[in-house]
Amino acid sequence: DYVWVLAVVVARHSSLSCSPPVPAAMSALIPSVASVLLLSAVVIGDPANYGEAGDIQVLLSDSTDGTYNISIDGVLWLRNAATRVHINNKWYSSDPAEGEEKLKLVESTGSSGHDVLGQWQSSSSHWLAGDVPYVTTNKLYPTEKGLAADLIIFEQLYPKGGEGVSIGDHNAPSSSYPSFMTKDGDGLFGKLGYLAFHGGMSAGILCGMYDPGFGGSETSQIALMDASLRTVILSPLDRFMTTVMNGKRDALSVGLGGMYASVWANFTVTTVLYAGYGVRDTFMRWGDTLLLYHGGKERTSTQTDVFTSHLGYST
Repeated sequence: DYVWVLAVVVARHSSLSCSPPVPAAMSALIPSVASVLLLSAVVIGDPANYGEAGDIQVLLSDSTDGTYNISIDGVLWLRNAATRVHINNKWYSSDPAEGEEKLKLVESTGSSGHDVLGQWQSSSSHWLAGDVPYVTTNKLYPTEKGLAADLIIFEQLYPKGGEGVSIGDHNAPSSSYPSFMTKDGDGLFGKLGYLAFHGGMSAGILCGMYDPGFGGSETSQIALMDASLRTVILSPLDRFMTTVMNGKRDALSVGLGGMYASVWANFTVTTVLYAGYGVRDTFMRWGDTLLLYHGGKERTSTQTDVFTSHLGYST
């Protein structure tokens, strides 16, 4: 995992003035070197150490007005951006910009329960997009230490479905929840590195210091890391082929892909946020969470084989 620290140093080097100056040919290699180092932080490691990550404290600051912020070990990381949804060929937003309608908050409710992932506590915001109901919910899975957690699930629900949902762009979401501000001063985005997989079979890799232009229909997940190896992974929990992550509009947003014309009643879009220490361990634990949620599939014995554990992958 400490390869990540070196990757951050290399990535930042391109924006620093050096004496003597770095030769142009070497400067051109800096982004590639940083990418290789950052990828190494994920795939290199001793499998025997998996499962020894320390506890991390994730707190969700939730309120009755539909806002939510996420702090990691007492430090604000992610500040919520506007909740948005496109229905009946109109944009509705909790903080409407020019040309958008007001997404009206009707009520906030709370609940608790237990599922395959454990005990949870939830908070739901019930909205009206015109006369169409829309519900956003976050589920916090507390650890034994109380309300601190390492897992949060975000859900969008269309109780009565919706028409006129498409925005004509498959790379942008037609809804935004969760959505986090990415401008300087909003959380830690300006100081975080990131690693994202995208493209067919998640074969492409984007990494470095956070790029606000990140996102698209073929992005499967994003990991955010600080120099102390705290890592947060944000990804779909299901409906992987219809969910879009996008980093434009000064926000990192997750929602329904922008080419779908309508959704049926009780349609959901579900996102998981998983936090931990160490890039590789957090990825493994995030994977365990998805495996458990989708029927409890176990990793095969090939996980101990160097070719599948380090050079390839299994599904």
